Amino acid sequence: MHNYTVTATDNAGNISVPSDNYAYTLNQSPVFVTLDASASVSEDGLPNGLLDSGPSNVIASGSMGISDPNGDLKSVTLTEPTTTYTSGGTTITWSGNNTGTLIGSANGKEVIRVTIDSKGDYAVQLSGPIDHPVAGQEDTLAIKFGVNANDADTTTKGSITVNVSDDAPTATNQTVTATNSANTNLMITLDISGSMTTTDGVNNQTRLASAIQSIKNLLDKYDDMGDVKVSLVVFAGLDQTKQLGNGWLTVAQAKAYLNNLSADGNTNYDSALNTAMNAFGTSGKLDNAQNVSYFFTDGQPNRGVGGDSSLTGQENSNNGDRGIQQAEEATWINFLNNNHIKSYSIGIGSGVTSNTELNPIAYDGQTGTNTDGVRVTSFNQLDSVLNETVSSPITGSLTSGGGFGADGGYVKSIAVDGSTYTFNSSTGAITVTGTNNSTYDATSHKLVITTAQGTLLVDMDDGSFSFTPKNTSVAGTSSFNYTLSDNDGDTSSATLTVNVAKQITSIPQVAPEVSNGMGAAGLLTLPGLLNVDLLNFSSRQAFTASDVNNNISSVTIAYNTLIGVTLGTAYLTYSQAVANELGLHVSYTQSSGFLGLIGANGKMVITAADGGTVDNLAINEFLSTVKTNEQAVDLSLFQNFKITAVDSTGLQDSESASNLINIDLLNSNKGTPIIGGDSADNTVNGTSGNDIIYGYAGNDTLNGGAGNDILRGGAGNDKLNGGDGNDILIGGKGNDTLTGGAGVDVFKWDRADDGPAGTPARDTITDFNKSSVSQGGDILDVRDLLQGENAGNLVNYLHFEKSGSDTIIHISSNGGFATDAHNVSGSFSSGNTTQQIVLSGVDLTTGQTSDAAIISNLLSQQKLITD
Repeated sequence: MHNYTVTATDNAGNISVPSDNYAYTLNQSPVFVTLDASASVSEDGLPNGLLDSGPSNVIASGSMGISDPNGDLKSVTLTEPTTTYTSGGTTITWSGNNTGTLIGSANGKEVIRVTIDSKGDYAVQLSGPIDHPVAGQEDTLAIKFGVNANDADTTTKGSITVNVSDDAPTATNQTVTATNSANTNLMITLDISGSMTTTDGVNNQTRLASAIQSIKNLLDKYDDMGDVKVSLVVFAGLDQTKQLGNGWLTVAQAKAYLNNLSADGNTNYDSALNTAMNAFGTSGKLDNAQNVSYFFTDGQPNRGVGGDSSLTGQENSNNGDRGIQQAEEATWINFLNNNHIKSYSIGIGSGVTSNTELNPIAYDGQTGTNTDGVRVTSFNQLDSVLNETVSSPITGSLTSGGGFGADGGYVKSIAVDGSTYTFNSSTGAITVTGTNNSTYDATSHKLVITTAQGTLLVDMDDGSFSFTPKNTSVAGTSSFNYTLSDNDGDTSSATLTVNVAKQITSIPQVAPEVSNGMGAAGLLTLPGLLNVDLLNFSSRQAFTASDVNNNISSVTIAYNTLIGVTLGTAYLTYSQAVANELGLHVSYTQSSGFLGLIGANGKMVITAADGGTVDNLAINEFLSTVKTNEQAVDLSLFQNFKITAVDSTGLQDSESASNLINIDLLNSNKGTPIIGGDSADNTVNGTSGNDIIYGYAGNDTLNGGAGNDILRGGAGNDKLNGGDGNDILIGGKGNDTLTGGAGVDVFKWDRADDGPAGTPARDTITDFNKSSVSQGGDILDVRDLLQGENAGNLVNYLHFEKSGSDTIIHISSNGGFATDAHNVSGSFSSGNTTQQIVLSGVDLTTGQTSDAAIISNLLSQQKLITD
């Protein structure tokens, strides 16, 4: 309010008397302390948002400090942006324009809300993602809202700019491992009752024909996995129930029998199970294989056998004995448990109206778990149901460890084996660059890609996947490079690595195998290494011993002679130096015979000095040094030799020889095949034949030359050169340099060849051939270094690092890498390293991101031997 008076002045300068006081109020506009305000929110804080290092708030507030000098402020309102914005591709529409609450929505859902009161206090809440214009990065979108402060006569305009930070997808590398059983004993029990002649309703053929078709496919699935034997039982009434063939059948034989089936008669579950149990015990099934049973029926049982507590006896039609009763089920379950059989019970067609009769037959005897039967009412579903039982696929999500982010998204592309499969989320179409090894369902947006190792199924909408191994005999690695995209175009890429490992079926404990050199093969193969026969001892030594399990505990050589022995004179000689080098203890006793004149006998017992087992290679190297003492006795006077090997489980093998045709191998004049140095620094050269070369102590150089040789460096920093042939190189203790040369060479480490944890021994292989063994590649044998390893925990023992052009294999003999991330060239527990193996000029890491992937690849190519 303003107060004033009025006076008048004429031309002469005369001033009038002042008037009375007058009051007047001047109208002023509303005032903003902050005319252009701002607020910041982030999509990271929305549901499914991915947090990063920046802010993640979805609510922000502030004040514009609005006031009106006249005190007649009527309203403060918001106006919608003049620019069009979208959310998930849908235009955001606004409600509450020119009010204090402005809401933006898309697809019927609130996306953003802005409120303001008469003081200019404002708040912003982000509830959904807003599409950002810059694809490929987390940019910030500025949305400007108008603010009007209105009094009785004027309006003051301001603005609030809301900065919305983008969210983006994150893809992370994943590694999964698929392992299936390689070999299967497959029991098929098939209903051939009269109802199986009914049309299947799908394929325009009988139920029996469709069932046979699906069973053949089932056989093929198991055949893909490895060796298969089939027990085929058909059932109807008691007299028609039988096993087909004489014992277990091949897949081809089983298919031939299936081709000649016809259907007729009743349905008797009792006789079916009894016959199936008896058939299991017939000859021909596989050892060390999984046992799986399938029971197929299309209807309700109408016959029983022997009463409700027995599966044998006279057939009857009593209601109480139809199907499998409690006592009969117990008999069946005991059979399944005792033989570790997983039993599937499958009802096919519309005649099976419930699971009641199927459930007693379904049971997992491998895990001791009760399961339920499965009804397949439509025959077009039978194959898919059966396929799911053959191989449980690995399942996961390409978004694991990351995600699409708040904007939502999809799998944009997958690349494997030189081909790229790109998904268009707008049209739902897939385009393929390169060879198309896929099938695609345009309705479900599920893509199936086939590789040499199996099939990958990916839902391109949500990233879920499953991988089903094709054949465990085709071990190896499939790497799928994939890209995730969110709905406003941001992307992130990573790799899914699937390691398909061949199931390592435990080798049954078998007895050792020995020979006395009298025409026996004497052929040595390394356990864990297939189809690579490295050494034949029979041509150069009288005795050989080996064990598939590599667990010989003792070898005994016994003899008797026609004459007595002078006291203190040994008839057999051996190398104590070799025994010491190999860690063997030798006990040799000899009796003088009757009065020292006739019937002398002796015995040599070889065991491990540390009380453990003896390696096949070591025992045969030592046996090559066993000779007769020609100065004490003529070979012709030996009457009998016997060699006995006993393994750690007590199994044994012996061989005796009185036929001395090849006894000349024991002649000391022939010398030992071992060429050795001494404790000094030696250079030892082999011959053109098959040699065993020892360096013993000292820094030695061993040259194998031609032939299939064994080179042992012993203590010291040695240089071993295999030369031509398939050689075995054992550096021993110290930091050794190993060169295999031509041929398939085995680089082997014995127990205690490594160093202490944190101060590892470091051996360098100069010419490691990384090809598969079948293509002439070399082999790493580290089983004696590793203690307590198995196929599932090797990453705890082995870590791989790329160093320049080399690969360094870090080894922890006691599994000291267990807590590591197991990423190639990543951080690891280096203080637990006991051995380093440098593969000079060789890169094992190309295309691999994890230690597990490299290990799987080496195992699948037979290039790595572990226990």
